[in-house]
Amino acid sequence: MASIDDNVFWKLNVVKKQFPFVKDDNLELLYDHARKDWRESVINCQVPMLLVTANQSPYFDGEFAELLMEKNSNLSHVAIDQSGHVIMAEQPDKFNQTLLNYIE
Repeated sequence: MASIDDNVFWKLNVVKKQFPFVKDDNLELLYDHARKDWRESVINCQVPMLLVTANQSPYFDGEFAELLMEKNSNLSHVAIDQSGHVIMAEQPDKFNQTLLNYIE
């Protein structure tokens, strides 16, 4: 499995110094997001939506995206291999190419 891309890592460190993340100030938002059940929102989405999942995510089973697609024809799904939960940082080229392919 890939780790965070070196280029992304160094750029992220610069931004983190400019805009530090204060956990205590954002904890309520993080907890709220983690507690949400997004299935109904995704199932009822009326516009095209791409679900990008990671095959090695310890938090989310990508097969769930396939089940959601059965309930909403607006959904598309791409699974990225060799990536954990933070796909855009671990596999930035694959993630970006996936988005470009979807947009085109």
